[in-house]
Parts: sequence; structure tokens; C-alpha cells
Amino acid sequence: MKMKFLIIISILLFPNYIFADPIAKRGLGDIKKSSKIVQKTLADISNSNKILDKFNSIKSSSEKILNTTEVQRYRGGGNIYKKNKNKVALIMNPTSETIGAGSLLDMRGNIITNWHVIEGAKDGVVAVAFEGTDLDTIIDGKKYVIGKVILVNKEKDLAVVNIQKIPGGTRPVSLGRWSNINVGDTVHVIGHPQGLLWTYAQGVVSAKRSKSPWNYENSNHVADVIQHQTPISQGNSGGALFDEKGNLLGINTFLLPGGQNLNFAVAVEHA
Repeated sequence: MKMKFLIIISILLFPNYIFADPIAKRGLGDIKKSSKIVQKTLADISNSNKILDKFNSIKSSSEKILNTTEVQRYRGGGNIYKKNKNKVALIMNPTSETIGAGSLLDMRGNIITNWHVIEGAKDGVVAVAFEGTDLDTIIDGKKYVIGKVILVNKEKDLAVVNIQKIPGGTRPVSLGRWSNINVGDTVHVIGHPQGLLWTYAQGVVSAKRSKSPWNYENSNHVADVIQHQTPISQGNSGGALFDEKGNLLGINTFLLPGGQNLNFAVAVEHA
């Protein structure tokens, strides 16, 4: 009995000494080791979260790039053509038996083209079409309307043709600005080169030339012109030069035959 009492007193007074070895044997070292493992695991989790956050950031940036690419693709040549094809007219001069192009300016039926496209037209009358696969189909099927020349600016090689009836679904072009044109900008052309109706081409602005002179066999002209290297040929005269947003920048007018891709459009501000 006395012995048991002494043991109890010892436990109460010196607990650490009594249980030091048993506790050590029961895993204090293992607990410290486990604690380090837990800390390392937590650190690994933290690093994993940082990596995950970085991945999500990269993913978000990638999605933005893809979305921007999609926007640029949508604004590309195919969309410009689709949006503006039916705004570009075929103009046939029955007197000179030549063709050119023009762009619908408003819902009153006014179409901007070149003076040399309608030059010599008897009584200022021309034929105008907004769709068709070839000239024979348009002429034989009478898929055209009569247009009347109502305004001429010979110096700038421009003319306005008016039609009384606009085909259903046809809308005017949107107008751009000379001040917004920069060298290197992508531009788009719709016209009828060599009778290949409603042909599309793409190029870039090479220069902006203010009060630039040029001449034909029997006439002299001067205007602000946009030099570009988009391929054009006979039949493109009077046709549209569009920017990346589909705005009309100029009226394709002439080229320098002695060079390569030296093409010029009269600025739309003159229209």
C-alpha cells in the first residue's frame, strides 16, 4: 500500500521523467517526422495552386488570342466581299461598248463611278446591273436597269449615275475617310476586270498622293489619290476600294502600265 502511494506521488510530482521513455517509444520522433511531411505536402499544394493559377492565366490569354484571331478572320476578305458585293454595280456604256463599275451611294439611287466609264454615252444613258454571272446573261435576260448620268467632275474623273429603282436588298456603301488611311493598310477591291464580273482582290496601300496629276489620250486630271498594289484591270474602273471595315475609301481609276501594281483610286471625299 505504501509502495502504491509513493508511485502516485511520484507520478504527480515528476510526470515527465516517469513517462519520457514510454512517450518517446510511442512516437514523438515519428510525430516530428510526420509534421515535416505535412509541411512539405502543404508547400507542394501551395506550389500546385500557383501552377494551376498560372495555367488558368495562360489559358485565359490563349482564349483571348483565339477570339481576336476569330474577329480578324471574320473581318477578312471573304466577309468584306460578302458584305459589299451587292453594293457594287456593273455599268455598261452602250455607246462605247465598254464596261466599268460603280458603288451605290444612297437609297436615292445615286452611283459613283469614273467619268471615263460613262464618257460619250448617248444622252447620258447607261445600263446598270447589281447581279449576274456574265454579260450575255445580263443583257439577254434584261437583268439591268437604265441609268442616267446626272453629275460629272471631269477634272477628278468622277461621275454620278442615277437609277430610279434599286434592286431589293441592295444597300448603300459606308464611306471611309482620307484621314484614316495609312500606308500599309490592307485594302479590298471589287470590280469587273476584263469582264470577269464581281471579282475580288486584296492588297495594301502603297502611298497617299495629294493633288496628283494624270492624263489620258485626250484629257488631263488631278485629284487626291490612293496608290495601292491591289491587282486591277480594264473593267475595274469606277469600282470600289474598301478598307478592313468595309468602308469605301476610293474609286479605282487608273494604273501605270509601265510598272508593276502601280494602281490608283480617287479619294472618296471627292465623290
